[in-house]
Amino acid sequence: MKNLTRLRQGFGAGVIGLSVLLGLLGPAASPAQAAELRPGREASELAPEAEAETAKSTGTTAKAAARGKRLKITLTQVTPTSLTYQDDLVVTGTVHNPGANAVKNLEVGLRLGYSALAGRDAVADWVGNGDIALTSDQKTEEVLDVPAKGTAQFRLTVAKGNIGMSSFGPRPFSLVATTKQGRQLDALRSTVVWAPQGSESKVGLSMLAALTSTSPSTTAGLATEEAAAELLPNSRLSRILAATEDKSIGWAVDPALLSSAMALRDNGITEVVDESETPTEEETETPSQSPPPPDAPEGETGELDDLGISNESASTAGETWLNRISGGRDQRTVIGLPYADTDLNSLLKGGDSAALLRQSDKLGEAIEKEALGKTLFSRIVWPADGVVSNQAIDGLVETRHSSVILSAAQQQPAEELSYTPSGRSTLRSKQHDKEITGLLYDPQLSSLFEGSGQPGGAQSTQTMLATLAAISAEATPGQETRQLLAVAPRDWDPNPNEVRRLIAALEEVSWVELSSLKKLGASTAVDRKAHAYGKKAAGAELPKGNLSTALALDRDLKSIAPGLISNQDEVQRLEQRITSLLSFAWRSDQQAQAEARSSVMEDVGAVSGGVQLLIGDDKVFTARSAPIQVTVVNNTDYEFRGWVSFRARSGQLKVDAQPEPVTIAARHRQSFRVEARAIATGDVLVDATLIAGEGAEAMKVGSAQTFEVKVRPNWESWGMIGMAVLLSLLLLVGLLRSFRRNRKRPKVPLNTIPDVDDEVTRASRKAAREAAKAAAEQAARKEGEPGPETSPMSRISDIPDLPDRSGQLGVTDDASAKPSIGATNGSRPGSTVGNDEPRAPGTGSASGKPERPRGMHEQSNSVPTMAAKGAERRSPTMPKENR
Repeated sequence: MKNLTRLRQGFGAGVIGLSVLLGLLGPAASPAQAAELRPGREASELAPEAEAETAKSTGTTAKAAARGKRLKITLTQVTPTSLTYQDDLVVTGTVHNPGANAVKNLEVGLRLGYSALAGRDAVADWVGNGDIALTSDQKTEEVLDVPAKGTAQFRLTVAKGNIGMSSFGPRPFSLVATTKQGRQLDALRSTVVWAPQGSESKVGLSMLAALTSTSPSTTAGLATEEAAAELLPNSRLSRILAATEDKSIGWAVDPALLSSAMALRDNGITEVVDESETPTEEETETPSQSPPPPDAPEGETGELDDLGISNESASTAGETWLNRISGGRDQRTVIGLPYADTDLNSLLKGGDSAALLRQSDKLGEAIEKEALGKTLFSRIVWPADGVVSNQAIDGLVETRHSSVILSAAQQQPAEELSYTPSGRSTLRSKQHDKEITGLLYDPQLSSLFEGSGQPGGAQSTQTMLATLAAISAEATPGQETRQLLAVAPRDWDPNPNEVRRLIAALEEVSWVELSSLKKLGASTAVDRKAHAYGKKAAGAELPKGNLSTALALDRDLKSIAPGLISNQDEVQRLEQRITSLLSFAWRSDQQAQAEARSSVMEDVGAVSGGVQLLIGDDKVFTARSAPIQVTVVNNTDYEFRGWVSFRARSGQLKVDAQPEPVTIAARHRQSFRVEARAIATGDVLVDATLIAGEGAEAMKVGSAQTFEVKVRPNWESWGMIGMAVLLSLLLLVGLLRSFRRNRKRPKVPLNTIPDVDDEVTRASRKAAREAAKAAAEQAARKEGEPGPETSPMSRISDIPDLPDRSGQLGVTDDASAKPSIGATNGSRPGSTVGNDEPRAPGTGSASGKPERPRGMHEQSNSVPTMAAKGAERRSPTMPKENR
């Protein structure tokens, strides 16, 4: 019995001890768990005992309460921004219950801490995972019933005179949600600045927001449906414009957005994006859940799920967005980013990469001037990741950029300081031995600036005010106002109302002076370590293929651009596509980059490779001067103006003058001829280069094409000499053959050769006979009797004299004969010679009767010769029948 009693007593003591131990450990578990959560967003999970108490107090079952559903407190607003003796402290907020069961009798208490948070690190530690015990004095509380999956709002007020603080500085306060039994369900840590007499020193603060697209695309700046969606009134970019209406927030504008806005305003949607270039739903970033601004059109909430934008809506969106930029840039810090927000660390890799950045700046400035009437300041660059490599610094110096915006974490002070220095530094280019200015943004302040635009942004606003108050209270070696910079990230999607509350609070407090980048750049810099660019940053760069492709395409396009005089709009469109390959947004989509490169290469290649130079076969130059001809084919849809340059690599051939530039119509070809002179014999290589444009802007299209010219200038002379020799030989052979033929052929008697005058003589005699016969017949008819037959020879005297051609033939009558026998050479027929009587022509006698003529063959004491016989036969005074 006694043992049983001891056992019961021991068991009871053990239960009591275990209960006490659990009671001590239960409340202490909340801060440790909260430390693992996001700063300013903590919510402790309920311990098993707390779950049981909650289930009991709310009427829910233990099984339902054990599901681990958590409540969360959200801070809505704290007024005033700086607390004094004359002010009531008013804190408003919301309790969110995501669970399926309602929570009743929830107590939300406001607790204050009286000790100032010494320094910015103390503020960060408190908000992040501070001990709730620092805020032991609970000033007020409110009991709420929070419906399932619903919210409940609270308003806590601490009357003036009931705060009891003294010196300037940030003070901690907490909002704690507990059950009626005292179990803590959630806690929110925040700050309020006690400033009874204001601050003795101020901190200059500059703020900057980026206006750029976060969607990777190869059509940045073109009039696409995707570009129109980013400019609609309910878009992320429109919310940034609404949140940054105050001129104290600067803009960093991507010129590609201005280009898209202008194109949409003028013509609506004109470009269609290839589906292969559009990221899938899994690849795209989850749309922001931020509510739309109050002035968003009814029915347009959140991002568009289905792009069904009309041309009219796109045109209106482009015009409205452009007008807001144009009207809001006055009296504001506005810088122009490189076109398409180029990834500087991926681009600037030495070599010709700096020229591509220069081209990007030039393209952006041209668009800015067209859209806004003047260019933006583009000598300040802002790498999206806040870091810069040594090669990038060299490239920035080479392209004459003056400043670069970086994270202060990349360039820490050389010595540990007890205060926050101004965000200015210097960076040196080892390659060029020059310096550029570093504008360093504060990472903590930048995170708070970003958070101020999110739901529950009042928590970030209060922390930012407290951090700046702690910085202003730091002891510094000089009296100069320190200048700090806070930036919003590229993908910032703010709630405009929350950001407006931050700006209003910053303008109201006494320890902050809203400043500008100009003042930041003029502030005093402290010695800092060399900037750090680690392997992690290098590994996040774009693939090298993007840069190499962009460089090659840019060279090809630049070479042919001067020839597309009347199509510079197309040149600019292709430049925009090339630059888009190097956009920082492509870091979020590594898989689609290969397809993007192929698409741009095809588009640019259709123009840069569409004009070709055709050489043909090698040439043979056989004269002292002759033309060389090539052909240029224009396979593009645009007119091309250019010419062909010829250059002989040897002095054996000389090109006197180059062809004149001509305009080649689309889908046509043109021949180019150049006169060349041969200097010496040999094989000469000639370079033919296609030149686009003319004058100082002319550019070579591709590399030179080489062909061989066989220079044989003596071939023409030797050919003429050869022809002359050949003709001479033919003539000589002909003469020789003629002489040989005369020797070998038999001699023909001269009398067998017909006289050319025989036919004429015969015809004359026949005509005379016919005339004599006709005259005789006529006379007989008159006398009534037939006329006597006459012999042809009886009337031979009636035949007219024929010309004596014996002189022409060199034949005369016998020189030794008597003069009365025949006429001498040259005597006229019928004339008298010596004592001879006159003779009828051709009779050979004075009586007129026919007598056989005597010639030179009748010479006495001689034998007739062949010449005499030939002369006889050819005598024109002798009838043929008598010869």
